Amino acid sequence: MKQTIRIADKDDRGILIGLPRLLDILEPEGSQLSWAMFDLWITGLSEGESVFDLEQKSRKVPKGICVSWRELQKFAETVTQVIEGVFVGCGYSDAIPDRADSDAVRECNVVIRAIDSSFWEITVDQDRLMRRLQDAFPTATSITGM
Repeated sequence: MKQTIRIADKDDRGILIGLPRLLDILEPEGSQLSWAMFDLWITGLSEGESVFDLEQKSRKVPKGICVSWRELQKFAETVTQVIEGVFVGCGYSDAIPDRADSDAVRECNVVIRAIDSSFWEITVDQDRLMRRLQDAFPTATSITGM
């Protein structure tokens, strides 16, 4: 059964919770999935494409920007902040949906949504991943019906 948790963008000490920290919690399971990035609004990309080009590509390319786990980790390390974005992890690349707002997203094993640089919503299909997220972020809110 899929479960969703909402995590504030800052922890109880006021430290920003970034994508690298979330990915660390999802390892090793995350490394077994095929990943795509959609609808990005980011700051501080220090390598490769310009921020504008990457954001545009994430909105226009069918199946988003497909990346490996290592590429996703590298992306997370080079971005200062993810203001908005959807990151989906699927058991195989053919399962990656065409768009982030499609019903097919519900079939992904992991969905990470950055929402207005205020919080993260993470949907997972494994109890052990949810337990790790809840242990790492005890003040997070469980959400039903997602």
